[in-house]
Amino acid sequence: MRKILFIILLLFILSACSKDNLLTLSLDEETLYLYVDKEIQLSTKYNMQNVFWETSDETIADVTSAGLVTPKTIGTVTFFAYNQSANLVLKLTGIVLIKEEISIVGQQGVVIGENISLTANVIPNSLNQSVIWESLDETIATVLPSGVVTGVSCGLARILATSTDNPELVGEIEILVYDESLSNVDDEIDIDITLVDKNLDLTQENNFLEPIIKKAYNSVIGISNYQYNNYGIATIFSESSGVIYKRIAILKDGNIVTDETMLEHDDIRTFRYYVVTNRHVITDADVIKVFYNQEVEITAELIEYDDKVDLAVLKFDSPLYFETATFADSDQVLTGEFCFSIGSSYGYSFYNSVTLGLVSYSNRYVSTDLNNDGYSDWDSQYIQHSSPINEGSSGGALVNLKGEVIGINSTKISDVSVDNMGFAIPSNLVLSIVALLEEGIRPQRAILGITVVSVKDILMNPERYSDPSEYNYTLPDGITYGMVVFEVNEGVALTSGVLELDIILEFNGVQTNFSYELRSEISKFMLGSGDTAELKVYRDSSIVTLTIVF
Repeated sequence: MRKILFIILLLFILSACSKDNLLTLSLDEETLYLYVDKEIQLSTKYNMQNVFWETSDETIADVTSAGLVTPKTIGTVTFFAYNQSANLVLKLTGIVLIKEEISIVGQQGVVIGENISLTANVIPNSLNQSVIWESLDETIATVLPSGVVTGVSCGLARILATSTDNPELVGEIEILVYDESLSNVDDEIDIDITLVDKNLDLTQENNFLEPIIKKAYNSVIGISNYQYNNYGIATIFSESSGVIYKRIAILKDGNIVTDETMLEHDDIRTFRYYVVTNRHVITDADVIKVFYNQEVEITAELIEYDDKVDLAVLKFDSPLYFETATFADSDQVLTGEFCFSIGSSYGYSFYNSVTLGLVSYSNRYVSTDLNNDGYSDWDSQYIQHSSPINEGSSGGALVNLKGEVIGINSTKISDVSVDNMGFAIPSNLVLSIVALLEEGIRPQRAILGITVVSVKDILMNPERYSDPSEYNYTLPDGITYGMVVFEVNEGVALTSGVLELDIILEFNGVQTNFSYELRSEISKFMLGSGDTAELKVYRDSSIVTLTIVF
């Protein structure tokens, strides 16, 4: 039970990545890794009204009685929670860290011939704030010693800010330089597409990755979650990411053009865009806006979300022309291939950051407790990868070396003993789900309604399962795989004739060695669809084929 809760906590961390500054933890004897000036809200399994907090060292980290922690300086501190009777109910160890870094703030887009101003903040603030500015692509954009950037030609320029005291302390920002016609928000649209696909030349040693990244880069946008405060004002709650996967053109006469011939029309009234992001990114949002290029924010509408797979679909209208992503066949993704993550790492101050990694495992299943009853009831399918994803990266793209999206980043495992374990929902699964969500259909997945134990578990622990006080069960001779049914409850298995002590050998043509294989196959079927699947079970020394109707 404790192990399951710990896994849930780890997988929940990136869900909290879409929150701004507050993180809630609730497990006993956890070690917290804190950062100076980044507040954290502590909580317990007890009602907060009946618990008050104290700190062992206010000089390192202060804590209010309600559990709001303000880290002050590097060090180790202990937090104590007491109930009304002054009994200790929880003790947490906090290690306060600080990471020297340079944060660059400013617009990430500029029109050719115009200027924008960038500001570099050296963290912590006690360090010398003086930096040296440099453009790595002066044919695209130049930068003055004051941080003023001038657009020269269309493209993506990398601007660096280096500490004058420490040459190894460098901040970086990417600036999109575009033609002025791309910023015309007019009823009469003059589309000038300058960022188009180009033939990828892998022979260039220094910059062959640039066109690959650019192919997907402009389809990744920001997603702003606004929530009403006590005064009825919508304030921003989180800044995350999303991927534009579909574009249609709405003509002035109301007709709709869905193919690339839309660009040949001169009577376009607006474009309509469809965006896929994570469900947790838009949770509890009162207003949703999409964010682009540090200067464009457009109200979006939530169409629908999936309550099991962490996906949601939004739509928005704009006369601006945005790129759409190209999705790859995720079944062809191989462990060990290169991949990139694109997303607003740590919010819009780092809008559309790009990180590089490898596919660590191409088809990973992670068990999740969706109803918080202490039992895993869903197995989420992911591409596990080592491309770093951070707070705000949720909903961003995982991209292959062809510039194609192979997954939507959803979660990561955050722990001091874990490094770069990110998880992306595979593109094939994404596309199958967004096809429903786009139509306003929330997937209603079937459940078999059975309790099973894998044959492999029984073979590894025969004494436990043969114990009369527990299962009192012995496997039939010759059975080496499958799932033994110990209980049949309400569900499609009951109506299809599944019996207790049946051994499920195959479902939908897939051999079932583990519970996640069975649950993942079931998840492909929707209730009420009328689809059928074959279930092969071992019963009374023979194999019986049952037909399940969903």
